[in-house]
Amino acid sequence: MRPRLSVVLIVKDEAERIEECLGELAWADEIVVLDTGSTDGTPDRARPLATTLFQINSWPGFGRARQVAESHATGQWVLMVDGDERISPELREDIQRAVERNDRTVVYSCRVQTWCFGRRIRFGGWSSFWVTRLYPRGVGRWNDALVHERLLVSEGTKRVKLKGHLKNYTYRTREECETTLARYAKDWAEERRDPARGPQNLPGPVARATWTFVRSYVLRLGFLDGRVGWILAVAQAGYTRRKYELLLGKRS
Repeated sequence: MRPRLSVVLIVKDEAERIEECLGELAWADEIVVLDTGSTDGTPDRARPLATTLFQINSWPGFGRARQVAESHATGQWVLMVDGDERISPELREDIQRAVERNDRTVVYSCRVQTWCFGRRIRFGGWSSFWVTRLYPRGVGRWNDALVHERLLVSEGTKRVKLKGHLKNYTYRTREECETTLARYAKDWAEERRDPARGPQNLPGPVARATWTFVRSYVLRLGFLDGRVGWILAVAQAGYTRRKYELLLGKRS
């Protein structure tokens, strides 16, 4: 019997995009959606297209939210997707082939293709990274991170890269970008702050932010994305500065 695939999503306030997202995932055996407190009607739009929909009102962080969402899946394989992501036809075919092979010693990574402010981003480190999203249920476990969560797997598990792209239609506006990064900075600092350690001897926030900008805009060729490349490099630098200010207990 062919193994079953559960596509699992955590979403919040994705009413504008959730129907398109779930409609394109109808090929999966099961679609599990965990809504984390939407106020824009996302659950109502998602419910007719999802196999299962659950709701929570208290945000536990990305890692634990993925744990909760996955706990409702019933397939032998799990594909973790976000509401602002789309799977290319080539990636879909490679996912289906991987599930059919049913090798439980392997987890699979997807190459991210980022779209921001309505256009594709090709440089600055935004479209040259991989994320592990397809794995046998029970083989991997998401960590408890509030932000920048990772899938933990046992030693000896192979990581294989899939063909195609996971298209990430991230920030639609500059305001959305700044708001999201501000929230990430707060979560990142909260997770790492240890009052028992007292003041920490770290490079200053400004120095770190400057390096982030240079790395994104110059070394990773963000300038080739034009004005958008500049905006993203500045936003990343601001995020870096803010998260270290918060970690060191400074106030803006």
